[in-house]
Amino acid sequence: MLKCLEFLTCLGWPKEKVIMQSSATSEAEIPPELYLSELLEQIEEVEEKDKPQELVLKEASFDISKIKSYCPENVEDIKPDFRPQTFDEFIGQEYHKKRIKQINLPKIRNGRRNHFFFDALPSAGKTTMARIIAKELGAKIIERIGQQLTPEDIINIMIEINESKEKYVVFFVDEIETMKPEYLKFLNPILEDFEISGKKIKQFVFIGATVKKYKLMIRSADTFSRYFTHIRFSRYTLEEMKKIIKQFVDYTFPEIGISIETINKIAMNCKYTPRIANDMVEDYAVLKDINKLLEFRGIVKDGLDENDIKIIKILQKNVKPMGAKPLSMKAGLTQEDYENVYEPYLVEMDYIQRTRSGRQIDVNGIKLLEGLK
Repeated sequence: MLKCLEFLTCLGWPKEKVIMQSSATSEAEIPPELYLSELLEQIEEVEEKDKPQELVLKEASFDISKIKSYCPENVEDIKPDFRPQTFDEFIGQEYHKKRIKQINLPKIRNGRRNHFFFDALPSAGKTTMARIIAKELGAKIIERIGQQLTPEDIINIMIEINESKEKYVVFFVDEIETMKPEYLKFLNPILEDFEISGKKIKQFVFIGATVKKYKLMIRSADTFSRYFTHIRFSRYTLEEMKKIIKQFVDYTFPEIGISIETINKIAMNCKYTPRIANDMVEDYAVLKDINKLLEFRGIVKDGLDENDIKIIKILQKNVKPMGAKPLSMKAGLTQEDYENVYEPYLVEMDYIQRTRSGRQIDVNGIKLLEGLK
């Protein structure tokens, strides 16, 4: 497999446009899941961003000092959202939890540098896991979204870390692939040496999370190499989903008396995703009818909705493999929605497959459509 620099050069990119110059990043390879069609789409994105802009808007600064916190008259009317608070409450990802508890947390407590990289499907529990790590350490946690960070924010966060009274600080950045590469480069010496321009930074735990690992590897491979613990969240199993649903019902809706049969149906129709399952439970608490719930959510079979079926049918009719952009347009979806919401599950469950030339229908997709005739 060609290295990123060689590959992009072969595509006609001048070397000076390839932001991979350190010895560490020159060894970064294009990940196996990133095929030609996706890479070309990413190159188009980067080239588009390289074009000079005619208008530059200064990012807004929000003063929230005048907002007064709302206090409800009857606290019992507000049902709190349930989030696991401990590793025991966090169902699934057993190998990663064991590794964090037995290796990573002791290293941090012994003063050793340890950063994390969470690579996961949407709604897999990245934020929850980061918060549990912080809670286990008794740490202050600072949470941000990658694209929202500005140079001023990063400086202020470093000041906040240096001035924090807590022994440990966790700095969590979700959607880290949306963070500007130059900002990530600024963080590199801090993550490695806890120092910038001769100024010491208090040691902290950095956690970066993404659902698009390949974007980070292409745009900021040097930052990617500085993470010491890479955690790839696996999709939850049917049995794990049943436990997650039962846990959520017991905490949030103990009064609805949900049956085991209903729990099983929700588990089989939530695409093995906790957030979807919990949302279905909330709808069920209102409807009290699982069949009506599936109908209202447009679920056709095994968690697949009308958009999933439409994507599979388009690929069945199309003789040649399709790229993400034309496929999403034909399905009436944005490319972002297609790639983040629909494709991961359809590929993993063998309804469609990604080849080097694009997407095409897979064995389970053919079986599904035959069963729906």
